[in-house]
Amino acid sequence: MPKNIERLSLVQELRADESEEAEEGVIEGYVAVWDTVDSYNSRFQRGCFKKTLENRMHKIKVLWNHDTEQPIGKLTEIREDDHGLFVRAQLIMDVDKAKDTFNLIKGGAIDCFSFGFRTIKDKFEQGVQVITEVMLGEISPVVFEANPASQITGLRSEDFMKTDEAREIANRGYRLMSCLLY
Repeated sequence: MPKNIERLSLVQELRADESEEAEEGVIEGYVAVWDTVDSYNSRFQRGCFKKTLENRMHKIKVLWNHDTEQPIGKLTEIREDDHGLFVRAQLIMDVDKAKDTFNLIKGGAIDCFSFGFRTIKDKFEQGVQVITEVMLGEISPVVFEANPASQITGLRSEDFMKTDEAREIANRGYRLMSCLLY
């Protein structure tokens, strides 16, 4: 991966879609939340993804842990809204790593998204890097987050009680990691 590609990890909340048509392997949530400062002392300004979504939407990959040799799914929706950058991805459940990733998310062991990008335009305000335009390359479920303001808002599973239990376990794990890291 070129040196100028950056990675940003974000925490997620696990919640199942309770509709009967829910398809196994779909994950969704916010990979960026506007005007929150992450652990890299940067924040993403609303509109910073607009150009990359217009020009590269179908080229953005879904990888496991930023590994370009482990694609695990494809984006089915990506958009900016009032809260941040929302994504929905279909994991390809015939791929072992995708199935493992989904099970880890469902079980609460993986609770973070991250994304690989290149900063196109930025500015500094009061010591914080404000990113105003990016080229987005990939989105990945990962182990650790950089910005606890972002969250998964959906995980589609066949057993919604287990997913609810996974959310509680993931929240406990995040609180424990927060205590250990600070």
